[in-house]
Amino acid sequence: GAGVVVGWPVSAEDVALYGALCSLAELDRSELKRRVLDGPLRPLLDLVPEVRDIVVDVYESRYGRALGAAKGLTLGAWALDLHLAPHAELLRKHVYDRCVLQYFLPYKSVSLVKVAAAFDSDVAEVEAAAATLVMAGKLSARIDSGAKTLTATSAEARSEALAAVSALAADFPAEARTLLLRMSCIEHDLVIRGRPLGPLGGGGGGPAGGLAQGSMLAAYGQDPQGYGANGQDSNMDEM
Repeated sequence: GAGVVVGWPVSAEDVALYGALCSLAELDRSELKRRVLDGPLRPLLDLVPEVRDIVVDVYESRYGRALGAAKGLTLGAWALDLHLAPHAELLRKHVYDRCVLQYFLPYKSVSLVKVAAAFDSDVAEVEAAAATLVMAGKLSARIDSGAKTLTATSAEARSEALAAVSALAADFPAEARTLLLRMSCIEHDLVIRGRPLGPLGGGGGGPAGGLAQGSMLAAYGQDPQGYGANGQDSNMDEM
């Protein structure tokens, strides 16, 4: 009748397959055990034993066997599944990335060559998966492509580096202005040879006034010698 939507029928095997693959792509080991192996999906997994074995192998860190079986199914039975076929390869890559993340977590540094051997894969694929995880912010690590190593970086070290860069950026304008001022003084042969002890304007008499005016004359390249304490030429005849 009107308002009734007829969808494509989904079997229990399909539910087990789709649920297991999505779980492998997104859940860590503890969640995989709680929600899948010990959860409501567990009885359905027995209907698709090849998928159940992949889940168990990932949980028990037998990555090479699990990923090899997943790759074979992606090219085989999963490619013929009406609903799964368009997403099978993408899901397999997500499962692969999750396995790389799970393998690396207990270590501070690992060899990508050893990871590739454990995954029965090639180093380039492992390195690409690690780069994807780092760029996505799921893995705090640094990849050394030359040495083929993956090394963990702490969040504190990253924060300290960012703080240092921010401090340099904040100091840069003032330092740049100081440098430009110094270069301008050198270009115009402007040198300050004294420090005035009193106000420059008014009160020309007394030592302070003489020193201030002497400093100003020195700044303009004139010799302050021969001037009296009140700034008048001592060689002039007294009136």
